Amino acid sequence: MFIISNNLRKKAEILIKNHNGVALLMTMLIMASFLVVVLMAADIITSGITMAKTQTFSTRAFFAAEAGAERALWEVRKNNFAFERADATPCVAPSDYIEFITNAPAVCNAALQEYILSNNAKYSVIYYTSGSSTTFQSIGDFSDTRRVVEVSF
Repeated sequence: MFIISNNLRKKAEILIKNHNGVALLMTMLIMASFLVVVLMAADIITSGITMAKTQTFSTRAFFAAEAGAERALWEVRKNNFAFERADATPCVAPSDYIEFITNAPAVCNAALQEYILSNNAKYSVIYYTSGSSTTFQSIGDFSDTRRVVEVSF
């Protein structure tokens, strides 16, 4: 029995000597596959976070644009917006912006008129006319994301 076990020991030693580093190689392959899986998961999560942030910015820009359109319509309904500049000359469509003046009716202005909301979103409203149709184009902007809302009547 001692001879068999000596033979087995010699065979085991030969196998171990011939396969030196197999355990290290297997460990490296397993670790590399774990790394690939983790990096892929991190990329998916990062993409999701970026899309969520972009969606948030887009929503804020859209609601800023909608706020501008609502304000322009309110000026038409409540303050009898006369589609004139401050000097009583007619608005020039499509290059005039609407200037909302506190405690006074809105007027047209050739210069860009931006209004900042409490969430730091901005909007500006451009006046257009086409035949009997009047259009306000409200541009909402938040953190380099722009959305446009048009209202015609």
